[in-house]
Amino acid sequence: MFCRDNLTIISDYLTTNAIIKLSQCCKVYYENIMLNEQIMKSHIFTVKKEIKQLDTIKNYKYKIYNLDPNGNNFIGDGDFKFLQGIYKLNMQM
Repeated sequence: MFCRDNLTIISDYLTTNAIIKLSQCCKVYYENIMLNEQIMKSHIFTVKKEIKQLDTIKNYKYKIYNLDPNGNNFIGDGDFKFLQGIYKLNMQM
């Protein structure tokens, strides 16, 4: 039997990349990892250098709560409208 609390505890010990891979195992894992606010707030998502605009964020089925756009030189003023609702935004250079 599946327990949501177990996935939350396990995800505390995994990297962001690892939780994404784990969530791809099955629909139940996806829904209980990627749609879990507590898990998503505790993992940092980094914007890749080749991403030119953040408008793709609105198409994700899950919500990104913790974002690090550092290292991406394409993000402009217009992209900040897609960052509404972000719990933690790392803007350090």
